[in-house]
Amino acid sequence: PLILMEKLSCVFIFLFIYSLLECFDCETTMAPSSRSSNPSRKTYCPTVTYGPSQKPRSTVAPTLYPSKSIPTMLPSLGPSKKSVSPSKSPSVSPSSKFTPTQRPSSSPSRKTVYPTCLPTQKVQPVTASPSKLATLAPSNGQIFDVIVIGAGVSGLTAAKTLQTAGKNLIVLEGRNRIGGRTYSNKTSSFPCDIGANWVHNFDTTKNPILNLATGFGLHLLPFDWSNTPTYNEQGAAVSDAVVNAGDAKINKLIRDAATYANTLDADIPLSTALQHVISSQSLLFNSYEKATLHSTLQDEFGTESDSLSAWWYDATGPWVKKDGIILEGYGALVDNLAKGLPVRLGETVTSIDYSNSFSVVVTTATGKQYQAAKVLVTVPLGVLKKGSLAFHPVLPAVKTAAMNRLGMSLLNHVFLQFPTGSLASLSPSLATIDEFNKIPSTISSNAFGYVEMIPLLHLRQQDVIFIEVSASFAETMESKSDTVIVSEVMKEIHFIYPNLAAPNHFKITRWRQDPFAFGSYSYANVGAQGYNGPTTITTYDILAASIGNNRVFFAGEHTSGAYPATVQGAYESGLREAQKILRN
Repeated sequence: PLILMEKLSCVFIFLFIYSLLECFDCETTMAPSSRSSNPSRKTYCPTVTYGPSQKPRSTVAPTLYPSKSIPTMLPSLGPSKKSVSPSKSPSVSPSSKFTPTQRPSSSPSRKTVYPTCLPTQKVQPVTASPSKLATLAPSNGQIFDVIVIGAGVSGLTAAKTLQTAGKNLIVLEGRNRIGGRTYSNKTSSFPCDIGANWVHNFDTTKNPILNLATGFGLHLLPFDWSNTPTYNEQGAAVSDAVVNAGDAKINKLIRDAATYANTLDADIPLSTALQHVISSQSLLFNSYEKATLHSTLQDEFGTESDSLSAWWYDATGPWVKKDGIILEGYGALVDNLAKGLPVRLGETVTSIDYSNSFSVVVTTATGKQYQAAKVLVTVPLGVLKKGSLAFHPVLPAVKTAAMNRLGMSLLNHVFLQFPTGSLASLSPSLATIDEFNKIPSTISSNAFGYVEMIPLLHLRQQDVIFIEVSASFAETMESKSDTVIVSEVMKEIHFIYPNLAAPNHFKITRWRQDPFAFGSYSYANVGAQGYNGPTTITTYDILAASIGNNRVFFAGEHTSGAYPATVQGAYESGLREAQKILRN
């Protein structure tokens, strides 16, 4: 009996200690909830919830096509070559001119050398107990499953997908609005898309943006690039004969330059390849041909050809040379994506600390801290390259090297609103054309592009002319005053329409000076690896790779190997990263 009593005593002591530990663990587990329910914490930074919480029609798709396996850490990879198919290379023709808004497609290469690297072994996510998370709770006391940094298309798409899957998340946005570079300005006397304007790859089987927009009840309008007259320096119409001959000449030049570049063992600037062909063939150009060459290349990619990779400047996934617009503006699509999402505006993230093994701490410019198991970074490439966002530890060298192999282009918009009825009475008529081009009166031996003008009278019944300005033109423009810019544009318009009254309102963008973008969209610099089929590991894929044992993820158009520099690429990258987060 004595031995039995001793054994029973040991059991009772064990159970007593165990019950104490359970109580302690329970108290710790409840701590985060009790803190987060403190009313004073909720008012510290207002959370904006966009619209009703119910799921919108035709929201983001639950799954995406199977993707290649992208290692978390990749060695520094050199680019491989691609071949040029005449039917796939950039082209211009009188019936369907290749314009700055029509990206050329690329073809698979017979010479592709795929990177020799194996995907790293999948790292199981570290599961930290609630008690450990509670000890590192940031000042606002709430722990999230995911923090999404940036309320552009990629961030909102990912957030919507994660929210649908039941994740507790928050979206932090530095601006006082959502949309990022996809934004319709509604504060002026006329609405306009000051960032992304075109729905490229205008095919429902190739671009999910079309189905997404129509699912939200928005209206899509195709754009007719064949209905785009061109005027010379003095404002006279360029003849069909000059257009046809010039288009054929520039088409062949670009094709020959790409063919030459692919014979080399190392990538070179596109300008070098072009100059080689120009010199070897003793080519001379008239003003129309100079403008066409510039508009086909620099205006399309938002930078000069000496910054573009001759191998990969034009590489994309499946592509059709058709474009359109959303009648209500891209802002309407963004507003629908954001419905029901918790978005905190005016919260500029300054640092991301992923130094511990179980969570990530995000700090904003106001000194607030947020903590989550995972963080998705969707800030533009320009912000990453500028170093505005600090990482602790610093980003892996391979990711920094990938950033340096991509550039940030510049494409600015000028919107001129004229008195009601001003455009309808003009001759030649603007009532039925989608665009007209003007060769600048200052064109010289340096190739300048068209002044591309899009009258919104036909598309949106607005007395507005929308002008796109890119590359060196746009860089120079940003240092000028609004008054000077409007005066210079009107000078070119008056060569064609001398009696057109001065605009009564205008809107001008300066994306290089925007501290939340520092440019417009990414492009492939010399040394980049572009898309050459679904198994290629591109420079964009290296930027997309997660870090910190699958705790910090990256999305945005600059992480889309197949569709960089497009809203489609941003949208699909948001889907991709949301699914990666859910898998890990």
